[in-house]
Order: sequence, then C-alpha cells, then structure tokens
Amino acid sequence: MNKKGVTLIELVIVISIIGILVLVAIPEIKANKLSGAARMIFSDLHYARMQAIKEKNNFRMIFHDDGTTYRIHSDQNNNGEMDIGEKVINKNINNDFHHITFTANRNPTFNPVGTGNSGTITLSDQSASKYIIFSWTGRIRISDTAP
Repeated sequence: MNKKGVTLIELVIVISIIGILVLVAIPEIKANKLSGAARMIFSDLHYARMQAIKEKNNFRMIFHDDGTTYRIHSDQNNNGEMDIGEKVINKNINNDFHHITFTANRNPTFNPVGTGNSGTITLSDQSASKYIIFSWTGRIRISDTAP
C-alpha cells in the first residue's frame, strides 16, 4: 500500500493533544489579563505621581463605584474638587480587560513633592485577585496577597 495521508487514529491523537494544551493554557491567559489590568492602573498611578511633581499641584485618581471606570484629575488649585478648566483623563479598564473589576478603599492623591495618602485597590476576575498598594510616601506596588 503506497497511500499518502493520515489515518483517523493519528488525527484523533493530534486533536486530543491540542485540546489538552488549550485546557492548560486557559488559566494562564486569565492570570495575564488580571496582571495586565493591574499594570495599567499601576502605570496610571505612577503617571499621576510624576505629573503632580512636574506640574507642582495635586493629582487625584477617582475610582468610580461601577468598578470599571476611573479618572485622573489635575487639581490645579488644590481644593479637592473638579473645577472647570482642570485637566481630567477618563479611563475604563474594560476597554482592554473584560470581566475585571476593581474596588478602592481610598482615592489616591499625590501632592507636588510626590507623597500622598495610602490605600489599596483590589482588582478581581471570577477566580483571582490582585492588589495595588499605595503608601503615603508615594510608593506603589502590586501584590498577589491582601495587605
């Protein structure tokens, strides 16, 4: 027999191996999305801190109760309010990272010397959580365990 091609058994084995690889990869993909969302907010916190130092006024991040949107606010007159003419950047983590939500126990505020208040932002999906911890010294870090 000089026939070319694959047998049904070979085809089933290859499909089974691909299926197993996909099942192993799914949790890793979900973890990467959660890490990506944490890095996005982490980066925005650093941006707010650096802008506060550069522009010599307070910068706040205001996390909304919907768990997906937040604002970066340049509080130019340092009164803690969003006034007309002050720069505001709106962000939504679900644009890039679906099914991830956050809660914040405090809205971070950075002053012109780079320090501010302290608190925690918790990011979650259906199976895991990550924590972004910011301290009054201006230090920001991502953790897999609750503070």
